[in-house]
Amino acid sequence: MGVVIFLAVLVLLACYGISLYRNLVALRLDVSQAWSAIDALVLQRHDELPRLIGVCAGHMTHEGETLERLTRARAAVLQATGRNDVAAASAAESLLRSSLGQLFVAVRNCPKLQADDSFRHFQDRVMQLQQHIADRCELYNGTVNLINVRMGRFPNSCVSRMLDFRDAAPFEFTDEQEGDADMKTPSD
Repeated sequence: MGVVIFLAVLVLLACYGISLYRNLVALRLDVSQAWSAIDALVLQRHDELPRLIGVCAGHMTHEGETLERLTRARAAVLQATGRNDVAAASAAESLLRSSLGQLFVAVRNCPKLQADDSFRHFQDRVMQLQQHIADRCELYNGTVNLINVRMGRFPNSCVSRMLDFRDAAPFEFTDEQEGDADMKTPSD
């Protein structure tokens, strides 16, 4: 009788361990899907930025350095998200946001560009994508927090350590980077 009870407890523990494992795997997939949503939006913005830069370049020949910085930041974000390097993507995204802010500040000194319908269209599109990326980053960070908390709790921590699950990295900005860059022109 004692052997049967022991085997029953062992089976229950195994089922419980399998359940914990399945939940952690599901959360890890949720993190991956949230990152994929960010990546898809970054790719869309990646396609829109050259159009915005092209319109600006025609009117702002004196702002070549600003446009070049934005181009480099755009490439860095795409490269980091393509490697799934959250820390590098966070830093590159901060640089891109700062560069976009500098571009839109420079646009304030260029009334012809502010009046250009193409510029306004691309600016609006980039701003929409920026907002969607920010929303998806919030979702991603919430999912990362959820899995990290679950992996840190007992008995999940035992299962996650045995199976070498690692904490997911949040998409973070420093305090000075958290505020949205001033990306609106005076006419907005």
